Amino acid sequence: MRRSLVRPNAETGQIYGAIRAELTAKGQPIQHNDIWIAALARQFGLTLATRDHDFERVSGCLSSSGKRRHTRLSSETVRAATRRIALAYRML
Repeated sequence: MRRSLVRPNAETGQIYGAIRAELTAKGQPIQHNDIWIAALARQFGLTLATRDHDFERVSGCLSSSGKRRHTRLSSETVRAATRRIALAYRML
């Protein structure tokens, strides 16, 4: 099975800012790491497979229509992505 890795970039940072502003305006903030994950999902058109209901607050992040690819991430992959996101965030 072939897997691909999504990496944050400047566009991810812009999407992060838009999501954070959107959630703040609605008075529904979520954890910063979750916003980064949501930003990557929105940027690459992915649907998150998660039990974390915080992601339901982010428009365009989850879809039950089946039109988007569903990606299941292992906890190791999520930890590695979170570390890379944190490093990218510090570089902005």
